[in-house]
Amino acid sequence: MLANQCHCQDFNLFLFLPRNFSLSRAIFFLPSTETKMYLDICGQDQFRILANNRILGVILMAVTVSLFFCGCKLRANQHNITGIQAFQSGQVSQAINEFQKALTVDPQNANAYYNLASSYQALGKQAKNKSWLDQSEQLYRQCISLDDQHVDAHRGLSALLIETGQEKYAFDLLNAWRQRHPGQTDPLIELARLYQEYGDSRRSSDLLADALKLNSNSTRALKALGHVRDSQGQYQLALENYIRVLQLDPQQTDIANRVTELQNRLANLPAGATETAPARYGSVDPYSSK
Repeated sequence: MLANQCHCQDFNLFLFLPRNFSLSRAIFFLPSTETKMYLDICGQDQFRILANNRILGVILMAVTVSLFFCGCKLRANQHNITGIQAFQSGQVSQAINEFQKALTVDPQNANAYYNLASSYQALGKQAKNKSWLDQSEQLYRQCISLDDQHVDAHRGLSALLIETGQEKYAFDLLNAWRQRHPGQTDPLIELARLYQEYGDSRRSSDLLADALKLNSNSTRALKALGHVRDSQGQYQLALENYIRVLQLDPQQTDIANRVTELQNRLANLPAGATETAPARYGSVDPYSSK
C-alpha cells in the first residue's frame, strides 16, 4: 500500500507567546529597518503600520516561512497522490517520476521514500532485477530513518528481506523496532504478522496479547488476533475479536462481512470441528535457525 499522507502543523506559532507577553519587554530579533523592508516586499499596505513593531514583524515572517514549508508538503503530497494513481494503473515508471518530484519539493518526505521503495520492489520482483531490489531496500531504510514509526515501511522492508532470502534480518528489523519503542503496539502487531506468516501462531498470539495489554482498544491488534484465530479454525474466538473491532470502529466493512460469514459457518459447523490454513512461508523457524 502506497502512502500519501501529509500533515501541516506549522500554524501554532502564537502558542509560543507567554500569556503575560508584553511588547515593551520583548527581545527584538530584527532591526526595525529590516522589518520594514520585509513588510514593504510583502506589498501589504495594511501591514505597514506595524513596520516599527519588531516582534510582530518577526511573527509575520515566521508565519510566511511556515506557509512556504507547508506549501512544499502540500505539493509533495500532490505528487505522491498522482504517483499512486499512476502506480495503480500499471504505469510504474511514471509513478517513480512523480515520487522523485515529491522528494525534490520536500526532501524529508518519508512517504515519498516509501512509495519509491514500493515501486522499485514491484519492478525488481517482476524483472528479477537485484539492483532494483537493493535500491528498494535502501529507500525503505531512508524512510524509516526519517520516520521510525512508519508502519508500512517496516512491513515493506521485512517482506523484501524475506523475498530476498534474508529471513533472519526481517525478524531482527522488527525486533529492533520493538525494542526502540517498548510502549507502542505497532511493532508488536507487525512482528506477530510475520510469525503468523511463518506458521507460528502461538508466538503471534502472544505478541498480540502483549499489544492488547498496552492498548486494549487497539483495533489493529484485535483485528490481527482475530485473523490468527480465524486461520487456526478458532472461529468463535475470532468472531469475538471481530465483534469487538466493530464496536470500536463500525466502519470496517470487511470485518462486518467476515462476522456475517463466521456466524453462518458456526451455525453449520459440527461441534468441535476446526479448519487450519497453511502458513504463507511454511512452518520453518528462521528466527532461530539462521
